[in-house]
Amino acid sequence: MIKDQEIEQFLDKDLKPIMNATKNKILHVAIDLYSQRGYRGVSIRQITGEVGIKESSLYKHFQNKGEILDTIFANFEVEVVKILPPEDRIEQIAGLMDPRGVLERGLQNFMNHINNLTMRKIWRIIYNELFSDPRARAIYFETIINQTIDRVGVIFQKMIVLGKLPNQEDGQMLSAEYHYPVFALVMEYNVLKFEGKSTEEIEKRLKGHIDFFIKAVS
Repeated sequence: MIKDQEIEQFLDKDLKPIMNATKNKILHVAIDLYSQRGYRGVSIRQITGEVGIKESSLYKHFQNKGEILDTIFANFEVEVVKILPPEDRIEQIAGLMDPRGVLERGLQNFMNHINNLTMRKIWRIIYNELFSDPRARAIYFETIINQTIDRVGVIFQKMIVLGKLPNQEDGQMLSAEYHYPVFALVMEYNVLKFEGKSTEEIEKRLKGHIDFFIKAVS
């Protein structure tokens, strides 16, 4: 298992690197507190207390608590998209790789992503906010679920044309069939990590799911 790491430098809402150390620290503290207590369970005073600054100093960097959350979500979306196959390389990936290779690469990308402690904390924030914040729902359903299924679905469709997958199958449907169990396993993985429990069994199931899927479509 790769040792947990954290993001050292965040991006601002306009996706430019944040050079100010205090602003980066505010985000680190807010992520930690939001992931533990929920966004609504954390006050500006609690954030500044942990950072070690006055409340008035925070407003030099963020207008309010909501802007902090906006910035956290913006950083998360940037990192989540890195897991996905690049849009401009889909044709190349379909031609050079086989279905197993695509899925194994995707799993490795995810493991690299989720072994970043900052990202795991933000995943918990997303889960916590799903029913109360439309931005969290948009990230979860549009970026995480829909974009993942769509991009891999396009690759699968091209592989069907190339004869690498059965031609009676539909690429988008195949991608959905593969990914929905993965989304459930990812949630279980995050919960186990939060509770400090072993994720070894879940990791085996994620790898085993690739084997099961490849056998099913071969």
